[in-house]
Amino acid sequence: MYFEHPVPFYVAYPFTSFYDDEMTARKDLEMMKSYYPKASIKIQQMVERECDRMEYDGSMMYDEYPDHLMVTQICRRISDKVREESGIEPELLEMQENYRAHSTPIDDLVRILFCHEMFERRCRRRRARRYF
Repeated sequence: MYFEHPVPFYVAYPFTSFYDDEMTARKDLEMMKSYYPKASIKIQQMVERECDRMEYDGSMMYDEYPDHLMVTQICRRISDKVREESGIEPELLEMQENYRAHSTPIDDLVRILFCHEMFERRCRRRRARRYF
């Protein structure tokens, strides 16, 4: 079959802009993360590792309404790892355990970073599923 005018490749593959947009957004996000303070960069890396473990089909991360209790438990686990690696003195850990009902600034930062990372991954998955 002979066409009078050949079809350009970008008409045959209309979804190429998706990859460009995704790559641009990812580079922008990485640049903004580079502005984080040093202490929060370490926490962000722990959060990303935890989210990497949770990134599979059927994960609670991709539920329509993620379970609040599970998010709290995951954030607490990350906070405990942060405290272990930072070398907080045992007396301070005991004092924090007594006040566990109230969140510390580390707990708040971990929860914010975890929820933001979850949001980013959920949005990225939603955008990708639209095209495939």
